[in-house]
Amino acid sequence: MVIGGGYAGTLAANRLRTRADVDITLVNPRPKFVERIRLHQFVARTGDATIDYGTLLSEGLQLVVDSATRIDTTARTVQLASGRELDYDYVIYAVGSTGAETIAAAVDKPVVTVRQVAHRARERVRARRKRFEPVNEAETARITEQFMTAATTGDLKGLLARLAPEAIWTADSVAEPPRHADQCSGRRRWPRSS
Repeated sequence: MVIGGGYAGTLAANRLRTRADVDITLVNPRPKFVERIRLHQFVARTGDATIDYGTLLSEGLQLVVDSATRIDTTARTVQLASGRELDYDYVIYAVGSTGAETIAAAVDKPVVTVRQVAHRARERVRARRKRFEPVNEAETARITEQFMTAATTGDLKGLLARLAPEAIWTADSVAEPPRHADQCSGRRRWPRSS
């Protein structure tokens, strides 16, 4: 599902439609695409700034003319202003320039969380860091075998020795009751019990 039928949403929906195994629904409050770069012509009454989605969207895309009011990430549904509810597997939220407050309300998360996620995403993109350095297949197989042996024999010292010093362990935040901090950085700080 793509929420928002501007430039980014329309391009994303059309790009995804190139995959035969994907059904795409585009949710947009207007039945026509607003070509923002032509708004000056509309204001001056020298041209139109809207285009029929039928000429822009790939065949097979479903356009739902409505506004998304809430995204329920647990139930994997999008609530629409009309009261209708749509199921989704994945959502692309492409509503344009929107404040963190609007996004936080849509995904039912605190504003500070939305700002942190956006900040981290921008920092990662700016840094252009690789997530990992590739190694050859033989080295990968050797490390995997050592890790699995240590994990299956209960060799905690051997297991920790296989981890990179900057490894990050993230706890399941829905575990009942939580037994560890949400996240520990560095192999020496990992929890010693499960």
